[in-house]
Amino acid sequence: MIEKLHKDSIIEVGSSSVIAEMGLPQGSVLSPVLFNVYLEEALGSSELLKKVRSRGDLLAFADDMLIMSNEREEIERTIHELACLHMSFNLRLNKKKSEILTADRVEEIAGIRCVRTVKYLGVRVNVDIKEQRRVAKE
Repeated sequence: MIEKLHKDSIIEVGSSSVIAEMGLPQGSVLSPVLFNVYLEEALGSSELLKKVRSRGDLLAFADDMLIMSNEREEIERTIHELACLHMSFNLRLNKKKSEILTADRVEEIAGIRCVRTVKYLGVRVNVDIKEQRRVAKE
């Protein structure tokens, strides 16, 4: 079915057309689904990532990921494990586009900026529970 949906996809650039031999067309509804299947396998390749996911402390949908931990050392190890996925799965953690939600008064952990509020899948998550409840009522 996937092959039928993709077969003979035509990419148009200006007045030129090219038949796509691999990948999916921009905006394809299959893109996030197939990426999630691939990401599931990648995240399952590490015992630490499996452990963090089984606790519900690593949420992922397409290229959005939320990692939760109260332990700096675990955050650092998790970031290291995610960075290691590049070698086997060609997945890269973009530290410049990443943020760590923490109540700690630190600027960065493992090269990633620390913040008190993040957006995950369009929902604002705040480290302060009172602020989070106020935002949830809006």
